[in-house]
Amino acid sequence: MYEQGKKPGAVRLVWRIRDGLRGPSAPNAIAFGPSGELFVSSYPGADGHSSVVEYARDAGTPERKITADLDLPLAIAVDSTGTLYVANDPGSWRRTDGWISVYGPTGDKPIGRIKPGINGPLALTTDSADNLYVANAYDSDVSVYAAKSMELLRRIRKGASDPSGLIIGE
Repeated sequence: MYEQGKKPGAVRLVWRIRDGLRGPSAPNAIAFGPSGELFVSSYPGADGHSSVVEYARDAGTPERKITADLDLPLAIAVDSTGTLYVANDPGSWRRTDGWISVYGPTGDKPIGRIKPGINGPLALTTDSADNLYVANAYDSDVSVYAAKSMELLRRIRKGASDPSGLIIGE
């Protein structure tokens, strides 16, 4: 990670992580938790497993490694409580439309799975109320889920054509 340097436009390296990574799996494969912890998803390694690795702020070694219920994790998001959401899109070769794996602030096993309204998830984000937004490439829409219940609230279709990224401004 970099921070702005003293001169305008200058940056300096402040945090480098190498331990526990096999290469981020996609542009949306990095997220920060509520305490500044860093989450990075990785493509499958030699063992055939994808993973999401958590690092404490400014730490270079993993605090937690998650592999359960992951298959090509393309995007991740963390809400204000530390709940981790991982978008899985194994694509047509696995004959599935994908799903969102949900993990608590601790542990490496999922506490839930979101499937309704998911079709090619490419990006995730949460808002200040911890509602989850999922950009679905195959349906060209954004699915919105209620905080905590994971209930599908609505689908945003108008103006969403092949969404591949999400940012919530409040």
